[in-house]
Amino acid sequence: MKNEQPPLIVLLPGLDGTGRLFEPLLAYIGDLPQHQVISYKNIPQNLNDLAGDVEARLDKNRPVLLVAESFSSLVALRLLERGNLQLAGILFFAGFARAPCPLLINVARFAPSFLIKFFASNRLLAKLFFLTNKMPLDVFDLYVDVVRGIPADVFKIRLQILHQAKKPPSFKTRVPFGLLRVKNDLLVSKRATDELSALCDDLFLREADGTHFFIQTRPEQSAGIIREFLQKITD
Repeated sequence: MKNEQPPLIVLLPGLDGTGRLFEPLLAYIGDLPQHQVISYKNIPQNLNDLAGDVEARLDKNRPVLLVAESFSSLVALRLLERGNLQLAGILFFAGFARAPCPLLINVARFAPSFLIKFFASNRLLAKLFFLTNKMPLDVFDLYVDVVRGIPADVFKIRLQILHQAKKPPSFKTRVPFGLLRVKNDLLVSKRATDELSALCDDLFLREADGTHFFIQTRPEQSAGIIREFLQKITD
């Protein structure tokens, strides 16, 4: 698609919602068109609240490329359904159209909020389950600091949002989709690829070795994928 103005690149964060975990990526995208990092409010919000807050911070008259990491896949899809933005494309990193890993989410949904936060922020457990040992030490320290700063009830409601996404949306769109699928992702299965592909006419797909925290562990490669998708949608 051709636009006189290049798309604003909008980075939508993962479950932490802070946007701080994009810091490793920012060092590699300075040459790209203007970008904006979104952070969600540190209060319990449902999916419509999250999407509405994103809309309120964006220019409705400018094309937007959403880069949605993990949890924010659902926010990006809700923004698409609402239809209030000029979406030039959506690029999903470790993305999905409905709840990944339903069994784990069901277990977490009934666990006390403080226990969920402890599990996510404990250094040893994070290394074992999320493979955050693949992160450089400074990035891992950033991850722990970010997660420990999130209120437990915020974690809880975001897991509820994932739980409620029991099936993918039923629409079909011409908005270009891109997906980075991580081969060693313990949270998002290959099924997610097929479900996202079913929503759009043509899925731009890239695969890579890595973990669920691909942007944090492979920021330079992630920036390259953003460049490639941007070129595809603007040529």
